[in-house]
Amino acid sequence: MLGALTAPSVAIAERALAWWRGLDTLGLSLPLVVVHDLGLTLALPDRALTVSPRARTSGDDARLAEGLQRLTRGVGETLARHDLTALAPRDELI
Repeated sequence: MLGALTAPSVAIAERALAWWRGLDTLGLSLPLVVVHDLGLTLALPDRALTVSPRARTSGDDARLAEGLQRLTRGVGETLARHDLTALAPRDELI
């Protein structure tokens, strides 16, 4: 509901779930939506990303959704991210 990115395929959405489980195994518990949107931002080039809010939000949810969108936009604009997507890293590196 809070995420702004849509995975271009079911397989890539499943990768986000694997990233989330891997982080949880390491003791880093993050909301799935955060791992999904940041993972897609780091794993895919701009042309493969589709930005489309999934649901209307209000109050705290709207504030959290906007914060996540600002975070993913900020990460997406970094030089490190552009270099990383050019390398097409394996999931373990993301």
